[in-house]
Amino acid sequence: MSNWILLPVLLPAITGIFLLTASFLEHPGRGKSCNEKEKKEDGTRLHLLAGVILAVSVITALYTAWNTSEDVVLFWLMKDIPIYFHIDEISRLFVTVASIVWAAVGGYSFLYMSHEGEEKRFFGVYLLVYGVLVALDFSGNLVTMYLFYELLTLTSMPLVLHNGSREAIMASLKYLFYSMCGAYM
Repeated sequence: MSNWILLPVLLPAITGIFLLTASFLEHPGRGKSCNEKEKKEDGTRLHLLAGVILAVSVITALYTAWNTSEDVVLFWLMKDIPIYFHIDEISRLFVTVASIVWAAVGGYSFLYMSHEGEEKRFFGVYLLVYGVLVALDFSGNLVTMYLFYELLTLTSMPLVLHNGSREAIMASLKYLFYSMCGAYM
């Protein structure tokens, strides 16, 4: 029963990796050409998939946070240093706030991203970052927290870099620099 704590982390992360892989395999120039109607239908299916996975992930994260009190050791970094998840009052607060905000922003992003393009890549990264964020909220010690904090920095950078413009590239490099410097301090 204690392994249920992994579901709100793995579900969005695996789906995000799947969407990212699919987006790179269907990159323009590699995939088939399709008309506007097919693109709209694909976008609707993508929004439905991303919305359902996000909703299920948020519900499982909140359910797990408020109904689980067991620890899950992922692996041992050293003999005395486990990488593990532990849910306490502060992690319940953080996962609740993060889930509500992430779901609200996700709802807004469905409208916004339909004009932006590369939706599959965006929602893949978006779901992956949510999985890492839940893992960060469930961290059981400082080492686990630091590991997922750094992973959050690396996985969220593509959200800043998304449109690929020169300004986005510079902003993502600044983001990476400030995040890494802040983490090391």
